[in-house]
Amino acid sequence: MNKYLERIKNFFREDFSEVTGIYYDGFKIYLAHRTKKFETETIGWELYLDSENSYQEQLAEKIFMVLNQRGWQKSKVGLCLREGDAITFRQNFENVPENEIDSAVKTWATSQAGKNAPYTFTEIDGEIWAETLSKTVVKEYISAWKKNSINLCALTVMPDFSEKDSSDNLDRAVFVAKIILEKKSPNLLAEKISDWNVKKISLTAAAVIFFILSGFCGKIFFDYKVAENELDAAKKFLSAESETLVLKKSLDADVAEMKEINSLLFGQRENFSKLNVLIKLGKISGGAVHLKKINATENFVQLEGLAENSGAIEKYLSRLKNSFAADVKLENTSATDGGEINFIVRLFFESK
Repeated sequence: MNKYLERIKNFFREDFSEVTGIYYDGFKIYLAHRTKKFETETIGWELYLDSENSYQEQLAEKIFMVLNQRGWQKSKVGLCLREGDAITFRQNFENVPENEIDSAVKTWATSQAGKNAPYTFTEIDGEIWAETLSKTVVKEYISAWKKNSINLCALTVMPDFSEKDSSDNLDRAVFVAKIILEKKSPNLLAEKISDWNVKKISLTAAAVIFFILSGFCGKIFFDYKVAENELDAAKKFLSAESETLVLKKSLDADVAEMKEINSLLFGQRENFSKLNVLIKLGKISGGAVHLKKINATENFVQLEGLAENSGAIEKYLSRLKNSFAADVKLENTSATDGGEINFIVRLFFESK
């Protein structure tokens, strides 16, 4: 049983077996690649960027070429910024209570880089080293590297607590690689380093819902309670292990959504059009759109969800319109602090 549980955990864990730390000094790229041990390398050619194009996109393209040449495309990558590429400060906080340091650094970051600016800090020898960048610039880095299929997990400046010269540029590449491996600060992208692979968890949950909904086609009076009991049993099994908290929460959400669907189906046994709507919803869900709630009345089904961006909503509406004869209407949208978009969609159809 313990081996089986460990295999489940390992399946949903992130893979940190290959990590690459990168530092670009304006002329050369310095790499620190780690599989079983660290291997450092300095690229022997100078890298010049075109000032007329986006710095982040050009750098990401060059880095992708280097990773591709060496077969390191699947690495989790960290970029160590030059001191002038981010806003930093170093200060003694001995008169500030430990539980107030985060708030003080956040206030500083807001004053330097604007509202909701990402920030990070670490303590070294009794002093605080803090970093921040505007939210827009951080998003540009993330977007450019994602566009080039690079898994960027860390963005930081190496704390300047000692005199360093150009010969230490490889140290900066090693430093950012260790930030990922040890999951430590400072890292402006700390939320991207997790023991759990959220994408795998989401896809697995979506697949479970899809297969359950698909089964409704052959038997309208299917015993939905069986599926609920299986999810409940899995939840109870996982609750005994504190390390599987993320999986437990995911299963809780699936159980709640299943109960909503059950209630709807038992109240609408003769309404085959509404049943088909629910079945198709499971088939057209995408990774960029996550449904949070499904409500239904006599004449419409209302979907509440979360999308990565407005483009994802447009694609989702298009899939809905192509899949249903019903009238599909976007009722409302609102942005979240994290840059995602809440939305409400209604599917209108004639009652029977």
